[in-house]
Amino acid sequence: MKELRLLFVALLMFTLTVSAQAQSYSVEYNDAPMEQVIKDLRKKTGYEFVVEKQLIEESGTVTCKYKDATLEQLLNRIFYD
Repeated sequence: MKELRLLFVALLMFTLTVSAQAQSYSVEYNDAPMEQVIKDLRKKTGYEFVVEKQLIEESGTVTCKYKDATLEQLLNRIFYD
């Protein structure tokens, strides 16, 4: 039974990942606070994001413009750039 639950969780994660990568999003932020960026991404994607409050407070502002990027690309560019 435990293996079946693990398989179900794995399939669900795979489905969500494929679904998120299939869609593209365009965003533009000019000195936007990280909290605002996360709210906007939630609104555009329908996904909930869990981010440590300390990370939000220490991140400063975000300035970027991306067109037709997958969710994975957006998150990598916003959080790692």
